[in-house]
Amino acid sequence: MPILITAVLLLGTAAALAIFRVFRARFRFSWLLGVAATTAAWLSVLLWLPQLPLNLIVPLWQSAGSPNSFATFMVSSVSWPYAFSLVTTVLAVLLTAPARSDFPSPPSWALCLAVAGLGMLAAAAEGPLTLVLFWAGLDLVEAGVMLARAEIRSSSRQVPFAFTIRLGGMALALLALALGHAAEAATGFGAIQGPGALLLAGAALLRLAALAIPWPISSSSTRPDAVGTTLHLAAGVSAVAFLSQLRPEAQNDAFALLAVCACAALYAGWMWLRAPDAFSGRPLWMMGTGSLAVAGALRGDPVGATAWGSAMLLAGCPLFLTAIRERWMNRALLLGLWISSALPFALTSTAWGGGGGALDWITPVFLIAQSMLLAGFLHRALRPEIDPSAQIGMATLRGIYRFGIGLPLAVGVLLGFWGWPGAFQLGAPFAGVVVVLMVGALTWAKRRFASLNPVSTHWIPPAWNRATAAALREASRVQAGVQRIANAVTRTIEGEAGIMWSLLLLVLFVSLITGRER
Repeated sequence: MPILITAVLLLGTAAALAIFRVFRARFRFSWLLGVAATTAAWLSVLLWLPQLPLNLIVPLWQSAGSPNSFATFMVSSVSWPYAFSLVTTVLAVLLTAPARSDFPSPPSWALCLAVAGLGMLAAAAEGPLTLVLFWAGLDLVEAGVMLARAEIRSSSRQVPFAFTIRLGGMALALLALALGHAAEAATGFGAIQGPGALLLAGAALLRLAALAIPWPISSSSTRPDAVGTTLHLAAGVSAVAFLSQLRPEAQNDAFALLAVCACAALYAGWMWLRAPDAFSGRPLWMMGTGSLAVAGALRGDPVGATAWGSAMLLAGCPLFLTAIRERWMNRALLLGLWISSALPFALTSTAWGGGGGALDWITPVFLIAQSMLLAGFLHRALRPEIDPSAQIGMATLRGIYRFGIGLPLAVGVLLGFWGWPGAFQLGAPFAGVVVVLMVGALTWAKRRFASLNPVSTHWIPPAWNRATAAALREASRVQAGVQRIANAVTRTIEGEAGIMWSLLLLVLFVSLITGRER
């Protein structure tokens, strides 16, 4: 029930803001309503702690012989920081809203709350079927936003590419459900072992890879963006949150997958270090920290995976929401370095503490990727993106804005000392010190070498332009084929037999769920 209360507060408030926008366009208390409801949701997640673990089953129907569930949710002490961090993020989005040039913007706030609600439910999903359901919801919302923001026709082609990659992640999650071996006294993700566990990690990597598809071109693309930030943060955390529920066993046969994960982390760290602005670098931060979370899960360290997933939100959110120039508040962003440093008693102190067994050989590669992420974060924190049209006249609103920037940072520091199994841990101090030294070296080198200076937002090297053009032509052909299939399906469903086809698909979906429950 506590999970349901939080979800209703977020999704219900989003619906209320949308209704007020339609029927009472001059309603003047939309922002206060959103802040009040989100604060209540934040407090409700904090009150989960004494009741952990929490379970929620949404029934499809109930009979004497076969109780079947439509969706199942579970929050443990290891996965709780995900929900707390995500609700903290959306609260920070609303608190900093007065500093953005589009204030007031009730439609944007409604969308942010809806995305946060879906993301929180995805992070609490207990099994692949429930997770895929909320993945699909987030993907549809993001696809709609991307299409709405596409100001030129060619940029809208990025939408089906990202959507296709995410569909691949869904397919891997469902295949993991089919191939996983049930373990005694385990349910949901905890019951999936062997090849199924590797497929789940592969699904997370695919979902993170979709973040590398640039968003459609928009005139406001370089300004602090609440909706884009919330969508990227929710997509990133929903891609890795379920990894905390896997059994804490190192996947010693995952050499190839861990190597792919290392390449993704290195690529994201390098491009984040050289990103010209926060807008183009935002998905790279999500991809890099998310890859480190996947690596933690493959090394049999779900606590370390949760630490990286939470740092993704709590360190990145204030950086992407900064809209006005304030010297001391901008310096406060440097707390994100502490949160992501893996030093003792930091949120990520457990990042490299778990025993990876035969997989420890690749840890130095991930330390290099972490150092590049932190060096890029330091550069962006010292030169945050500013919206020149943003102004806050009232002292009260300026104080609320400062509180919104500081809240995720304060929560990130707090989780390093209290609230979950990864708190107040020494971790691996040597790894943290090595990362700090490499960050210092990269910061020194960035001021002296042109190759480390910000580059254009094209993430593919120029030498690959010809191959990229050929790949895009082939992708366009595939897109045209998929579009023809979609049109055929649409004509079939909208025809006279549409009701029959809809009922058939519903029966097949229900049969899949009930068959798995048995």
